[in-house]
Order: sequence, then structure tokens, then C-alpha cells
Amino acid sequence: MACFRYFLISLLAGGLLAACAPPANDIVEPIARTTATATATVPPPPATATAPPTVTAPHPTAPPASAVVLPAPLYYLAEGDIWRMEQDGSTVLRITDELSNVIEFDISPLDGRLAYTLGTNDHTAQTLVLAAADGSAPTPQTRSETRLGSPRWSPNGTLLAYDTSGRSDLSDTGGTYILDTRTPGALPELLQPNAPIPDPTNPTGGESYEFYAPLAWSPAGDALLLQASFGLAVRPLTGELMNLLAPPGADMPRLPCCDATWSQDGQSVYVASDGDLVLSTITPGLWQADRISGQSATLVMRRQAGSFAPTAAPYETPGGRLLMFATVTRRVPIPGMGPPPLLMSTYDRSRDPAFTYLRTDEYVPDEILWAQDGNGAVLRVFDNTSPMRSLVWLPADGSAAVPLERDGSNLHWGMVR
Repeated sequence: MACFRYFLISLLAGGLLAACAPPANDIVEPIARTTATATATVPPPPATATAPPTVTAPHPTAPPASAVVLPAPLYYLAEGDIWRMEQDGSTVLRITDELSNVIEFDISPLDGRLAYTLGTNDHTAQTLVLAAADGSAPTPQTRSETRLGSPRWSPNGTLLAYDTSGRSDLSDTGGTYILDTRTPGALPELLQPNAPIPDPTNPTGGESYEFYAPLAWSPAGDALLLQASFGLAVRPLTGELMNLLAPPGADMPRLPCCDATWSQDGQSVYVASDGDLVLSTITPGLWQADRISGQSATLVMRRQAGSFAPTAAPYETPGGRLLMFATVTRRVPIPGMGPPPLLMSTYDRSRDPAFTYLRTDEYVPDEILWAQDGNGAVLRVFDNTSPMRSLVWLPADGSAAVPLERDGSNLHWGMVR
């Protein structure tokens, strides 16, 4: 979710896109709390169930941040650099000290090395840098004359994927590259080039092309989930690109970018939509797509006329439980309006829509990072009436939410020392 909005911001900074929309009111209908599990196979559509009674959502009083133990150190971007918050939830340390702005970063699961991009403004990067886990020994790896972004470490911490944009004359279309960091001085290899889109009215092509950017490696490291312009695709390291298609009868040909994650077995992809893609309205819901065929099935979709089921941040735990943030609202999706308030939830196919709430406090999330075991999540939250954002830790057991008294973006877990 956040990565796509970041990409659109970078396009806006270049003067290519603009969008706006008026505010609207939400009507939230909480669902009774239960537990559920999910498998990695594509399940049938959810069964219709009787709507449960409305529950008043309490807001628990949080303990001081010093009492919190995060599952791992939390890394984030703030003030143009990378910071680390320790597991006590309060101690922070500035990791990088760059003259240029750090735009995006990722952390190697092998040794904690950092890969980050640098730019001269807040949105557009042109240089890829590798550094030690503590930020020392920063070493530039490659540079793009246009735009460079989306660094993603492979699960074994040896390969690094990233993307570049093309030139306006299409002499270089850019695309998704792979850098083997085991070999000093190795040149990046183009995995998936951006594809020019034929335009009969403009034979030269201009700036019109399908662009690809890495979102996440498969758990086995044998494929990449890619942003494919406003859709999604799977690109095996050896094999052909497969677009992820919407179910038959959907109001879109492809599943929407970019709130998506792999299943634990790497055979499918979960895709969420809160209904706001800035440039187009997508019916809110949750889908599961097969990586081989590209075909998908609907997991969550409000089937009652006049209401919607926005979802965000799907995550399947190692035990097979499918988590997400979701709600039921009567607010009609409007491009550029932003997401409605959402609640921590778990998949439950016996209901309509197919989820139950794990917590009763709601948030408007700008970014969500689940703990690897699914026992909680860090949210970057904001109020639609205010530009201020902050980080909060939400335990999945329903206990008190804990404000972390900091703001940051591009959230990642670090290695536990």
C-alpha cells in the first residue's frame, strides 16, 4: 500500500500525475471476535452469514512505551536517514548520516546489511548504496540517470533486486534488475525490462510504457512479485512473466497494485484493496492468486448492496493463519480519498464479509508491518484531518495499544542481537 503511494508521489514530483477528492464519512460495522485459520490453497467464495450486532469500540489505555518489548528492532526512515528503535520501544539510534536523502531501504536477512537509495529530493533516488548493519562503510553500487528504487534483498541475503525508470525517448526503457552482491564489482542483470506500450497516435512511444518494480521475493527466492504499472505480476528467475488476473466478472482485468504478499508456501499471492488507488476506483476486497496460472479467487468481498469491505496488509503466519486489517463501511470508494479506518482482523470464511476482528480499536493506516509470528503489528497512522503521523504497536491478543512516540516510514524488522 505505502510503496504504490510513494511511487505515485515520485511521479507527481515529476509533474506527471495529480489527483484530489473530497472527504467522506465512514459507517463501521464491527464483527464479533473469533479465531480462524487459513491454508495456502485457494478457498471457495465465503458463505453468506447473518450480520452480527454492532459493538462499541473501546480504546484501551496504553502502558508507557518503556514497558513494551517489540519482537525485533524496528528500522524506519525519518529526517532523511535510517533509524533503529530498540526492542524496548523507546531507545532510538540514527543509523545513517547521509548528505543526500535516503528514499528507500531494505535489510538483508542474512547479516543485516543495508541496501538503500539516495536522492537529491524527498521522492526521487538515483544511487543504490550498500552498508553494514550499523550503517558503516557505505559503498555506492550503481547509479541511474533517471530514477532508481525498490531495493529488495533475496531471502538468503545474496541477491538484490531493484528497478529503474526509462528515458523519455525509450532509448533505455529501464526495468527490474538483479545484483549479485557475492561478487565485488558485479554488474546488475536485467530481469524484466519495462515494456513500451504501442500508441498509434504516437509512433515514437514517448513516455508510455508498462513499468515493473520489485515488491517482494518469494519465500524460496525463486521468483519476484512485481508491480506491473497499476497491476501485479510474478516473474520467476527462470521463466516467463505471469500477470495476476482478477476473478471473472470483476470490475478490473487485473488484481490491483500494490498491497500484496506471498503465501508461506510461495505458491500464491494475497492481494488486498482498500478501494483507493489514487488514479482509479477498485472495488475493495481481498483475493488470492495462483503464481503459475495467474488466476485468482475472492476471499473477502462485501455482498450486501450499499456497503463495502476494504482490506489492507494481508499476512499469512508460519502457522497458516491469514491476518489483515479490514472493516465494513458504507463510504463509496473515491479515488484519492485515502483509506477508511481499519481494524486488525483474521480471515473467517464463514462470515460475510469473511473476517472477524481481533481488536476493536480502529486506525487509518499509512503503513503496516506485521510481526513475523503474527502476534502484533506496527502501524504508521494518521488522521484524515491532520498531516501528523505516528507509530503505534498493536498486540494481536487485544491488549492495550502502545504509542511509540515516533514517526517514521518504510518500516522493517531488523535482526535480534
